[in-house]
Amino acid sequence: SLPGLEDDRFGWVWYAWDRGMVLPPETCLAAFGPSKVPLVRQFAGMLLLRNGDKGRQALEDRLSNGTRDERATAALVLAGKNDERCFTVLMGELARGSKNAKWVRMVASKVLEHYKDRVEGWIAERQADVSKNPTLGWLVAQVRAGEGVAGSAGMLRFGTPMASMAAIRELSRQQGVDFIPELRRILRDGKPRKPAQEAFWQM
Repeated sequence: SLPGLEDDRFGWVWYAWDRGMVLPPETCLAAFGPSKVPLVRQFAGMLLLRNGDKGRQALEDRLSNGTRDERATAALVLAGKNDERCFTVLMGELARGSKNAKWVRMVASKVLEHYKDRVEGWIAERQADVSKNPTLGWLVAQVRAGEGVAGSAGMLRFGTPMASMAAIRELSRQQGVDFIPELRRILRDGKPRKPAQEAFWQM
């Protein structure tokens, strides 16, 4: 067996990838679960593609019929500009949330790479509340920043708590007393806690 397959270390996939090895599909698929670290899952999927049509078909099967984690891993590897299934799976993964910040960053990065122009439409269609999902809020902020319309106001509404705090400071500096109504709104909402505290100090 390859080093690290049993215990989550990244070494075995990097070893196989670096040396151009072709691993059996079942070996790669064994690393698709949530117990494996994110890079192991991604590289296992990339290694699976070295099996040619057989490997791609295995990924397609997992994308359609696998567990949540198998579908997400397959979507991460197969994602492309016009692939509706991968987009839906990856956005669903972000909407449900994960405690693994590294995995969330990898999925969000893939969405921004291939589906940036579809993010806000997906959120609007499902009426998702980005204020209750920091990942979706961050994603919208990145999309709007890329369009040149986000700025501090976009980060205030859709950014992470730290980004919102920075936006409050910047907008307070720029707008002075004209920003007081927005500070009052933030204080009324009370959440997230850190932006509310920053609004208090700016008041």
